[in-house]
Amino acid sequence: MPCLPVFGLNLIPRQYVADDIWAGRLATALDDWAPVQTAIYAVYPSRRYILPKVRAFVAFLVEATRDEA
Repeated sequence: MPCLPVFGLNLIPRQYVADDIWAGRLATALDDWAPVQTAIYAVYPSRRYILPKVRAFVAFLVEATRDEA
């Protein structure tokens, strides 16, 4: 759980802060702690008339969270 001193403890995906950890600008804490798994729900009115941008966003969510399930 890397963080800058002004933010206290934060839960940030490592891929976003790996360079800062490697450079020593960030430190990790509670490395043996694991967050609780949560679910993401996409709620929209109808599959029949879904806008292309909504369909693309739902597809993105499915792909982005596939590895974490």
